[in-house]
Amino acid sequence: MTRIIFIAIVLVLLLPTIPITAQDSNWEPPFEVSSVERTPSSWFPDLAAGPDDSIHIIWSSGIANGPNVQDALDLLMYRSVSDGTWSDINDIYVPGTGGFTVRNSMALGQDGRFHVLLRSLTNIKYTSAPWDEAWSAKAWEEAQRIDNSGSYYDEIAVDSKGTLHIFWNESVPNEEDEPYEDCPDCADVFYRYSTNNGETWSLPFNVSETLDGSTKPQVKLSGDDEIHVVWEEGYDSIVGEGLPTSGYYRRSRDGGATWDEPSVFTLPDFQPSEEGAGPIPDAPQQMTVGLYQNTAPIIVYRGTATSQMYYHTSDDGGANWSEARLLPGARARYINTTPWDGYTMTTDGDGKVHFVFSGFPATETDSESKPRLMHMIWNGRSWSAPDVIMDESDYPGWDAAKISQCEILKEQRINTDEALNLLEECRLMRRMPEWPNAIVNGSQLHVAWFTRNDSDTFRSDQGASYQVWYSTRQLNASSVETLTQVEPTAQPTAVAPTATPAPEPTPTLPPEVVNAVLPDQPLAWEGPGVATVAFASLPVLGFLGVVILGRAFWHRRRTQR
Repeated sequence: MTRIIFIAIVLVLLLPTIPITAQDSNWEPPFEVSSVERTPSSWFPDLAAGPDDSIHIIWSSGIANGPNVQDALDLLMYRSVSDGTWSDINDIYVPGTGGFTVRNSMALGQDGRFHVLLRSLTNIKYTSAPWDEAWSAKAWEEAQRIDNSGSYYDEIAVDSKGTLHIFWNESVPNEEDEPYEDCPDCADVFYRYSTNNGETWSLPFNVSETLDGSTKPQVKLSGDDEIHVVWEEGYDSIVGEGLPTSGYYRRSRDGGATWDEPSVFTLPDFQPSEEGAGPIPDAPQQMTVGLYQNTAPIIVYRGTATSQMYYHTSDDGGANWSEARLLPGARARYINTTPWDGYTMTTDGDGKVHFVFSGFPATETDSESKPRLMHMIWNGRSWSAPDVIMDESDYPGWDAAKISQCEILKEQRINTDEALNLLEECRLMRRMPEWPNAIVNGSQLHVAWFTRNDSDTFRSDQGASYQVWYSTRQLNASSVETLTQVEPTAQPTAVAPTATPAPEPTPTLPPEVVNAVLPDQPLAWEGPGVATVAFASLPVLGFLGVVILGRAFWHRRRTQR
């Protein structure tokens, strides 16, 4: 009896410090959604589930009509899979010409239609189609213009009432009498909503309203339709001005009518260990937001100065946030290889948050290693070990023998024509994952992403290796219910939401936390945690000790009698 009680006490003390383990890595082999033969450049996918559990994927592509990029035909592509059978690839919308990246976002509405935001030239437009006719270009409505001009990123979400919520970043001209020289004409994040399936929209509302560039909005809607949006602040890639400075979070607790004051996340300068090296400015980038149990927000981002990733949690729905904590067991890829990458999070039927990103296990320090597509799980208390979704050797066409030969050729610096041809062949095999998007449908996790290789990393629409991929896996979790189609409340309005501060807001971290030097190694919070829990448990342990000793004394007296 005494031994059982002792074991139980030890387990209770250790429970808060034991990380959950990754679920079995049973990912399906990567399926090439796009086709190089059809369109050579395919990237930036998004995906949504249909009412019949089919998965629908859209992505940006184009067709070059000559050597000049301005002659290229921009395309929005589409493909779906149902019960393991894939549809044909089809171009469903022609946003224009000029080689502009068709940034896109898609969501299934409760009216049985797919609602899509897409970038057309330098504008953001909205369109929709019945979910089961989305393969046909004829099914898509004529696109409505949403913004003014100079826009790039976009995001759409649908709440439980059928209301559409859209975000995008748009350049804001400088005031002529007070120009801002550090980031002239940089973008802000704007918001609109529609309560009648996109027929009419509220007036645009400036969510960020800062002088520096605001980009990459990401949004999640909680179970009670609260809106949680994050974005990156400081640098605007469209105008090429500014520097990364911070990450922002903002919440609306009434469906977009009013907004709490934003929370700002910053990182202290990074101090290299080399003697004489000066501090390097650090800032959050590639921000993503998730919702544990569909209510408690969690934010993950990477720093610009190192490959470290950080996360914050909130226990009160987003009003207050924890300090920055190092994401355990994983690191981000070298930021200069793809500063426009993004991360994604989604929630399963048990309320756990799935985080998908391009990076490395933390144990790998070789800067030449190729990034993997990775997956981690947040259970509300701790993170799982990183789970590799796709390694470069998992893609079709991988030849380990040739890769080994190429490593020898590089090491020996052999530059014959035969060697150079083999090295180019190896570069084409090395696919680097980027821009994943993930959703949970039923009890399956679905991920779409794109890859590009070493040969044409920065060739954009002219690249010949940009391909969209898809994989899925079964989860050990309850099923996520499919959206029930309902008639949305008919409230077409044209009233802009207003900003109201949250009660007793604490939008920023305390100065002593913000200015603290973050460690450059995994945080050792488990030790103090055990000590704290053990100290708090002393009264209970003392009581149990008295009970056990009393029982032993009584048993001994009884035996003597």
